[in-house]
Amino acid sequence: MSKHVSAAVCHIPADSAATRNLCRWQEDAYARWVASGRRGIVQAVTGAGKSRLGLEAVTHIAAGKGRAVVLVPSVALMQQWRALFRQHLPQVSIGMLGDGHKATTAQVTIAVVNSFVRSLTQFSDVALLIADEVHSYGAATFSKALLQCASWRLGLTATLERTDDAVEEVLIPYFGNVVYTCDFSIARKDGRLAPARIALLGVRFNPDEDEAYQTARAQKDSAKRKLVREFGVDDTSIGVFLQEVQRLSNESGQACYFARRYLSARNAETDILANATGKRLVVQHLSHLFQQHHSGLIFCERIAVAEEIAATLCKRGVRVEALTANESTASRDACLQKLRTGRLDAISTGRLLDQGIDIRR
Repeated sequence: MSKHVSAAVCHIPADSAATRNLCRWQEDAYARWVASGRRGIVQAVTGAGKSRLGLEAVTHIAAGKGRAVVLVPSVALMQQWRALFRQHLPQVSIGMLGDGHKATTAQVTIAVVNSFVRSLTQFSDVALLIADEVHSYGAATFSKALLQCASWRLGLTATLERTDDAVEEVLIPYFGNVVYTCDFSIARKDGRLAPARIALLGVRFNPDEDEAYQTARAQKDSAKRKLVREFGVDDTSIGVFLQEVQRLSNESGQACYFARRYLSARNAETDILANATGKRLVVQHLSHLFQQHHSGLIFCERIAVAEEIAATLCKRGVRVEALTANESTASRDACLQKLRTGRLDAISTGRLLDQGIDIRR
């Protein structure tokens, strides 16, 4: 029988605010997590410093010789956490699991969730589990990574939201409730965020795009009415509705036909929005912003669009590269380093950088 080592058995030293280098909101959040039995979820806006809470928890678990796992959804975040540990906790033994790394015996393992779920038997004595981007682990496969042996459980996220019911059915039952929320006003007050100006710029479809969009939308709405009225699909929430439609699309009969018709139209609608030519024109008009000692990120819904925008801005004298999932880990790291050191003005990317990646300059 495997031996489960709980945090209580590890003789963890008492938490001391005097030994910590946390800002005010981090101290408050950590104290509430401790008061909740060292279980809970912390929501904090991107850039507020959620990772420092994880480092603080690891400091105390490591002092008692306990083991910890930091779960991450991507290789980029695994590398980012490793850099944090090297900077703040160089004395702690760190291993990585994922992207060719196979360390499973270190005191602290930073693991990409896809790789971790294939190695669960190596972690039956873990006392602390930290889930970065915790909203990602509600899916059936990823939820297997939520170790029952871990006495201390800390979930970190900017947005505890999903399109299904996994927050209520999986994440909160495992981690506990949200113990602290750091919104923009709190983070700004603590000096964690730079001042920002936000502008929403609307663009118009061209005639062909408008016609295609209206057609797709009409088909989607028609299919949804059929599914709700004739086949009893629950549409009280988009998450529940999409789950049922996905299930029906894998079956047969009339319900399957309309489910597939709905999904096809929904995908077409999304593609038209993502590829609208008006967005490209706006980026071109704003290209001068990247040539005034400002650096930036351009997020795109599709890889092809990210690559096209990079090519367009290059012609306008902007030092820009497209960073996509098609690139190797080494290429991604090199691209980010160029932006950090000022050798690039901008990066255009898909969703590769939309989960907690730090880019400081």
